[in-house]
Amino acid sequence: MKNSVDGGKSMKFDVCICSEDFASGECFCQKFNGGPELSLVKRVCHLSSLKRVARYLTQKPNYQVYFVVFAHWDTYALKVCRLIRAVDKFAVISLVTTQPVNAMAIIQSRVYPLNTYSIGDSDLNRRIVTDLKASLRLPMIGSSQKNGGWFFFENKSISLQLPLLDVNYFQTADEPHKIDVVTNFSKRTVTAKLSEIVVANPSFIRVHRSFVVNVPNIEVMDRSLQMLMMNNGDQIPVARRMMAEVGARIRSFNAGEGGVIGVQ
Repeated sequence: MKNSVDGGKSMKFDVCICSEDFASGECFCQKFNGGPELSLVKRVCHLSSLKRVARYLTQKPNYQVYFVVFAHWDTYALKVCRLIRAVDKFAVISLVTTQPVNAMAIIQSRVYPLNTYSIGDSDLNRRIVTDLKASLRLPMIGSSQKNGGWFFFENKSISLQLPLLDVNYFQTADEPHKIDVVTNFSKRTVTAKLSEIVVANPSFIRVHRSFVVNVPNIEVMDRSLQMLMMNNGDQIPVARRMMAEVGARIRSFNAGEGGVIGVQ
């Protein structure tokens, strides 16, 4: 994903709107016709139907933000998200549901996008502007870990899309086959395995059978207590057999990436 620079002064997005049906997509497109969102948008493309989206994405267009407007998650939105990811794993995908607002909890329990909206939200315009501006301020993909970036993960059950430095750690959840995603702002239970997560990003390391941590967010390693203190104040146990590997990873991070993780 690359940000565009308009006249060398302001950064703008190329936006692609993928809709399950033409009418709902056109309704959402109107949000970009003269509204405050227009100042953040370079161009808008609207594609309706799954076949059109699939055909268009084979051309590998250089869009940076995708809004997926849908009523049915399994039969449309999930398929579109996977098509987009196959072309550009770093694109920002936002979900817009035509379902009533009270259906959002159901949708959000099955996917973890950067942004999720209801098309009937009375505050939709302001939220889109706020979130687009936030996306523009985030560091670019491929930047060093100390400068941030994005974390993307997808399996058959979920799609995670988070600013990398917001992610503190993952832990085994109380429910079978689920893990907790702990960020600087929230804790979320999703269907995934720690073994899948640890290989999804080089910033992550498994420190215990029940924990995977994001190395840049370690504050201190206490060797005597076999414990990690995270940036959010949580304490994470380190398995005895992992102490040497975790210590080596911290030394490497401090030396090579400008880290300042304490060891005591």
